[in-house]
Amino acid sequence: MDRGDNNAPPQFVQHPVSQVTVNEGDSIILKAVVRPAGDPTLDVQWLKNGVVLSACDLLDNSELLEFEDSI
Repeated sequence: MDRGDNNAPPQFVQHPVSQVTVNEGDSIILKAVVRPAGDPTLDVQWLKNGVVLSACDLLDNSELLEFEDSI
């Protein structure tokens, strides 16, 4: 099975929005779809203010991120 070039960077199939404005107390869901290039064990991490978010903040296998009343 060809796993591709292990040195190739992953590719975004769907980029997250670059900017979004929400009102304080509102929820937001961000989505990014990433295709690993040669590495099926790719691990996607979301950061908020430079800090990796915990699994309880993430939905749907790390591709969706939801903030509730935390902005």
